[in-house]
Amino acid sequence: MPEKDFEAWERALAALELAAKSAPYGVPTSWNPPGDLGALPDDLHERASRVLEVQERAIRKLSDLQVETAGHLAAIRAVPALRPDAASVYLDVTG
Repeated sequence: MPEKDFEAWERALAALELAAKSAPYGVPTSWNPPGDLGALPDDLHERASRVLEVQERAIRKLSDLQVETAGHLAAIRAVPALRPDAASVYLDVTG
């Protein structure tokens, strides 16, 4: 495999790993696969597996955060309003 392809795969894996590590912290990232990567070099299979593990951890973390956020929103919605929006705000005590 040409050195150029190997280096392209290394850059792609590094970008994927960075995106996965940043995702749970709200860092916006996007990744578009290069169109000319070709097959994954045998020497990078282990690294690709590690990147996949990082992505799976990020997915679990994001899922946990989603559940936690949903719980917080449910708790906020469960608190009754101090007064209904349609209720009068002022009381006429002189008339």
